[in-house]
Amino acid sequence: MKVSVVTPVNNEEKILEENVRIISKYLDDNGIDFEHILVENGSTDNTLEIARKISARDSRIKVFQIPYRSLGMGLRTGFQNARGDFVVWYPIDMAIKIDYIKDSLRDIKDYDAVIASKDHPKTRLKRPFLRKLSSKIYNLLIRILFGIPFSDTQCVKTFRREPLQKILPEVKTNDINFEVELLYRAQKRGLKMIEYPVEIHDTRKSKVRPLDFIKTALKLFLLRLRV
Repeated sequence: MKVSVVTPVNNEEKILEENVRIISKYLDDNGIDFEHILVENGSTDNTLEIARKISARDSRIKVFQIPYRSLGMGLRTGFQNARGDFVVWYPIDMAIKIDYIKDSLRDIKDYDAVIASKDHPKTRLKRPFLRKLSSKIYNLLIRILFGIPFSDTQCVKTFRREPLQKILPEVKTNDINFEVELLYRAQKRGLKMIEYPVEIHDTRKSKVRPLDFIKTALKLFLLRLRV
């Protein structure tokens, strides 16, 4: 079993090298055959250069680059280039406890996807208030508009690669709502998915601005009209 860990990175020069090392060591210590796909997107610091140096030292670290900041396009690029039997979306800030990787790979055996949730009743969560509030409102809108049964669409995920790559061409969104359309298409395709609690320690300063949230909500409505 080979695992592809996909990590979009933007302006992460301060933590990139150390956290990639920690993730690699964790995977090695747990006997997981892996590739780690870093997708640099629109960084203005030395993130891309550092990523390439890491890759030069360890061929399991793969680097892709897109010229603008986009989590959605970063995930798409990583998913498309994954070669493992399973694909794990995991963030470079490691705000999600890293044991999620091992636990999700253990529990995905009966499913096509494990969908982690920051709002699962069993999730252990430490986040700034504005992040929690905006997340709850955003995911409520998604459940109303798309009928997606999960309490969160914007957290880490683990997929079987084969069904994931079959639905990717159907997903046309590349912005912040990429994961919403991905889960909507997966649900329509009948993929068997389970929602999963995680342990989160997210202390980064919130970047939520009212105007950004309004724009994101508008994009949700436009996506619903399209699909």
